[in-house]
Amino acid sequence: MYKPIPERTFLTSYLADQADERVTKARRACASTRAKYEWLDVDVCLTRRSEKRPNLPTIQSARSASQFIHEIYPVDRLAQEVFFVLCMNAKLVPVGLAVPHKGGLSGSMVEIKTIFKPALLLPTAGIIYAHNHPSGNPEPSMDDEQLTARLKEAGQLLGIKFYDHIILTPEPNVYYSFAESR
Repeated sequence: MYKPIPERTFLTSYLADQADERVTKARRACASTRAKYEWLDVDVCLTRRSEKRPNLPTIQSARSASQFIHEIYPVDRLAQEVFFVLCMNAKLVPVGLAVPHKGGLSGSMVEIKTIFKPALLLPTAGIIYAHNHPSGNPEPSMDDEQLTARLKEAGQLLGIKFYDHIILTPEPNVYYSFAESR
């Protein structure tokens, strides 16, 4: 179970105070499926109605997405593959970060529907999909390339912009971006 890292992120206190009804419904909906989701940062719309609005960054590049995920989740301490879905609004501000799947040491099979479910439950205009390579080697496998093609196609069918697939390493500035490499 994910526990926020104290004093490491500006979202720690915000995450601890999350009690929005939509978040609760999204958690309940995901709990009813086979996929177990860990909700890390959900529904920035809540902060528009309150005094405490966190200063969330605009995700401008794969580097900023990698750094954002590293700030929220301890990627540098993972011994297995973990899959992330970074949901963003039309202004590229994060509205959610979910972990729909955890895999093995050297690979894993992930279903497209589990990747897009958080995006369908939140007010999402687009997503960035990311997963880590515990080995530290950011080079994509053939499975990674095939998954990226399937994610693009699914995003088009669902009307959700698929911005990128990023392979993370324990270092925030060492990653592979499919969007930047094409």
